Amino acid sequence: MSIKKIIFVCTGNTCRSPMAQFLFDKFLAFKNIEGIEVSSMGVWADGISGIMQNARQVLFDRDIKQVAHTSAPFIPSKEKTTLFIGMTRAHQKNMIEIVESINYTVTAKGKPKKPYVKNIISIYDIIGCDIDDPYGSDLTYYKKTADLIAESCPKLLKYINTIKMS
Repeated sequence: MSIKKIIFVCTGNTCRSPMAQFLFDKFLAFKNIEGIEVSSMGVWADGISGIMQNARQVLFDRDIKQVAHTSAPFIPSKEKTTLFIGMTRAHQKNMIEIVESINYTVTAKGKPKKPYVKNIISIYDIIGCDIDDPYGSDLTYYKKTADLIAESCPKLLKYINTIKMS
């Protein structure tokens, strides 16, 4: 079974994860890869905030002109073809804690229906470092963050092509 959806997850879903979403989506288009939906969420997202201006500017400078984005709170998935990627190991831990804290309905066989937690990883697992939060920083720091995200795209694609979600 292959990955059909990738969701980048950070704290507020206004800086890192939306930049990762748009940069990875552009990378997939450049590689002519179809069939993978890319989006983003935040473990503490309010559901009403837009992307930060510096993040929007960095994307604009990389020829990503249409950046329609409203923060979205993390919602676990039962879909085994969805891969959640925390921008830090702390985000991965937060997502797993959220999943484990939810009360689930019980199936007819008496087993709980829980979201699939093996699909929650950290970008650290792929590139060997967390991606720090640029929130409140100047445009130069946002550019460095976007550079790190863009540099991770080939490694992420390689990772996706090697994993099996079962």
